[in-house]
Amino acid sequence: QPSKTQRIMEILSFLIILASVPAFLGGVYGIFVVGYGTALGLLGLFAWPRRHSVIYLISCLLFGLWLIAVLILTAKTDQCLPFYDPTYVDGVAFERGQFCGSDVFSYIDTGILLVLTMLAFFFALKVATEKRPEP
Repeated sequence: QPSKTQRIMEILSFLIILASVPAFLGGVYGIFVVGYGTALGLLGLFAWPRRHSVIYLISCLLFGLWLIAVLILTAKTDQCLPFYDPTYVDGVAFERGQFCGSDVFSYIDTGILLVLTMLAFFFALKVATEKRPEP
C-alpha cells in the first residue's frame, strides 16, 4: 500500500510530464527538456522501491541542473534552428524557415518545471528514507 508521500510524488511526477511536453515551444533547448522531463516523470510514477527512489533523486538533481542551464543558455545565446533551405518559386528565393521558439514561454515553463522538480526531489528523499514494512 503506497504512503501519502508516494502518492504526492506520483502527482508531482505527473505534473512534470504535463509541464515538460509543451516545452519544445520554448526553443531548441526545450526539445531536450521534453525528452528528459517525460522520462523523469514516468520514472517517478513507478519509483516506489528504495533503489528506484534513489535513481529518481539523482535524476531530479541532474534535471534541475539542466533546467538552470536552459535558463542561462536561453538568456545568453541565439537558439534558432533552420529547418530547410531557401524555397524558390518562379526564380524568387524566399527566406529560410527557422524555428526560434519563444523565450518568454521558455522562462515560464522552465521555472514551473524547476519548482516541480525541487518539490519532487524532496518528496523522493522522504520516500527513499521512510521505513517500509518487511514482507
